[in-house]
Amino acid sequence: MPAIDRARVAAALPRYRLGEQLGAGSFGLVVAGHHLDLDRAVAVKVLPIEAPAAGGAALAADFRAEAQILSRLDHPHIVRIYDFVSQDDLCLIVMELLAGGTLSQHRLPTEAACAVGLAMADALAHAHDHGALHRDVKPDNILFTATGQPKLTDFGIGKIFEESSGTTSHLAGTPRYMAPEQIEGRVSRAADQYALGVVLYELLAGRPPFDPALPVPELLRHHREVMPPTPTGVPAPIADAVMTALAKAPADRHPDAAAFGHALAAAAAAAYGPDWLSMTGLIVRPQRPRTDDPAAAPTSGRHVFRPATARPEPAPWTSQPRTDAVTDRYLPPDDPTRAGPRTPAEIAAADPATERPADTGAATGDTRRPAVADRPGDDTHPFADAQVARRWFAPDRPLGRAVLAAAAALVALALAVTGVVLATRDSADGEPIATGGPGPAGPSQSARLGQVVLPTYFTAWALGPRGELYIANSSSPMVLVRAPDGTGTVLAGTGIEGISGDGGPAKEARLSRPAAVGVDSTGNVYILDTGNNRIRRVDPAGTITRFAGGGSGQPDQAGPVPATSVRLDSLSDDIAVDRNGDVYFADPSTVYRVDSAGLLTRVARIGDEPTSAPTPGSEDPDAGLPPLVSGLLGALAVRNGRLYAVDSKTNVVRMLDQGTVTTVAGAGREGISGDVGLATEADLNLSSSGGTIALDDQGNLYIAESSAYRVRRVSPDGFITTVAGNGRSGPSNEGRLAAGQSLYAADKVAVAAGGALYIDGGIDILVVSPEGILTKL
Repeated sequence: MPAIDRARVAAALPRYRLGEQLGAGSFGLVVAGHHLDLDRAVAVKVLPIEAPAAGGAALAADFRAEAQILSRLDHPHIVRIYDFVSQDDLCLIVMELLAGGTLSQHRLPTEAACAVGLAMADALAHAHDHGALHRDVKPDNILFTATGQPKLTDFGIGKIFEESSGTTSHLAGTPRYMAPEQIEGRVSRAADQYALGVVLYELLAGRPPFDPALPVPELLRHHREVMPPTPTGVPAPIADAVMTALAKAPADRHPDAAAFGHALAAAAAAAYGPDWLSMTGLIVRPQRPRTDDPAAAPTSGRHVFRPATARPEPAPWTSQPRTDAVTDRYLPPDDPTRAGPRTPAEIAAADPATERPADTGAATGDTRRPAVADRPGDDTHPFADAQVARRWFAPDRPLGRAVLAAAAALVALALAVTGVVLATRDSADGEPIATGGPGPAGPSQSARLGQVVLPTYFTAWALGPRGELYIANSSSPMVLVRAPDGTGTVLAGTGIEGISGDGGPAKEARLSRPAAVGVDSTGNVYILDTGNNRIRRVDPAGTITRFAGGGSGQPDQAGPVPATSVRLDSLSDDIAVDRNGDVYFADPSTVYRVDSAGLLTRVARIGDEPTSAPTPGSEDPDAGLPPLVSGLLGALAVRNGRLYAVDSKTNVVRMLDQGTVTTVAGAGREGISGDVGLATEADLNLSSSGGTIALDDQGNLYIAESSAYRVRRVSPDGFITTVAGNGRSGPSNEGRLAAGQSLYAADKVAVAAGGALYIDGGIDILVVSPEGILTKL
């Protein structure tokens, strides 16, 4: 489709400020926006109806029909529409901004997949009741709010129908998810159910029902004639519910979408217990209870959420500490230069006679609520980033159900500005405070102040020197810490995106899209704050400072320069920290090092050729830099001054040592071969997933090959072996040799001081002991 003139869009929406492009497709593109009067984030769908390929006026009519469909659908799991504008040759739909990413960007465990299926089935039932078919249900059209509420979007090819079925003269939809009757040109409610069944099959089995490499005509024949195998490793009642939705004949499927949702809920309850939904970490609010047993209708409000605290919209104001807008300097609460409106807590502190707001959670019985929680409408959902990584902390593993019950008792103390965590503020004396009164999930609970419920999904993590996990969450910008005992605390960030707080407590600073985190041997934590194009450091005392970026100089100056004096742009989503505090990171063309003294040096280039054209009379600034990777940097790792990098273009791992680059693993071919041989003669699978690497104290290099479902180790003498994963996708069995187990993924690796290997398996974080035995964190 042609490029969109943003000025024309802005002129058509004078009360909106436009942001970045969020996506594009055959029906137009979507850009972020902000309503200036209502202070509300939105998404703007743009259709240039003059585009010849778009069908002109006919597509404009389709676009208007989508708006009309959405405008009459009022359901918690269908995207909300705010406005429709048709002006000259532009059509615009202003709708709810869903910042949690698409379903295709998540890897969910079975119970969470069932929760999404229940939500979508309920949404489809509502749409069908209002005369609307979707006809393109697929993961890319299922999005999440930042707080983990799944919503169905894009009714762009929906069809208003007046009877239970109809016909269409053209094939509309996505072949991978098409029902047999839809392929034949017949549309019905049952076709949407079939598509949802395919989506759930993929989530449960970890693969589509039919080989995605099939040509489209053969794929369509499979949908019409071939029944896929029942997914293995899935509780039988759940698998049965999904396979029923995939029946070839519409009459053999569930009676309707609502019945499909009820079957999923009943199957999940049988497999995981009656409280299964509240344990998934997703906000699911079905509107169609079972008519035979209304009390059995599942709800996600019993343990973690209450209706008043599970709203997808963020709170309209915040009680976060102020910073000087000019100097970005942290201002303590008693600083007389602080500006801005006071929060209810501040007003109450200044005037003891002032009454506390009526909706501050007094129902908990706690009269000692810290001021940071005195904010109405807190969303307490532990959902985080969806844009890059998919992580899962199962409630009954690291935290346990008791912690989730304690979380319910702490709802009134929630910090979670955009729904990331349940948190409490540190008290002056550091003593625990009981939350008072029994919670909805059980007896009276208490929690140490500062603890949080860790997010279900997050962007990245790093392993600390004492076995703690540092978790970077980009969607609701914070960095959290998971201690070895499973408890969580906030290290940095308030959950509100921004840039502030340098020189003050890290917990009261604002971050923007933290994409990576690293730790040195003394406990300094380095945050790749990509939204602000800088690196920030949190020292062991909890103070945050700017470590690199944020200046105006150019990083290509000759020789070391102060890292805070330069401007950094387009940072890659990885960071490597050496024991001595040297930090390595990259942009699309250059790899940089910032030493512990804060001086920045360019150490290598990315690409086969120098990337910067020299100005007349000057030398190419890249000419003297060694080429570390040939085209695409996959990951970085460093130990004792030796920098390792994944070259995703050529499927090799290279090492930079004192200015010299050598290949340490990979023969330059994509594949899986070479175990028990020289690493430089082995085939690696790094191009599709990027691969991550880690180093241990003995000099072993660990290479995660996510698409090959394994982790391999290169010994100091250069030989390669598989240490985890058997090359097949599937669940892992604890207590057995890791090299013989299936993996859902190997998205990241890290090595603890004692030699234990940590693997991000997509659903769980796995731990492989030095003896090779696998357990789950």
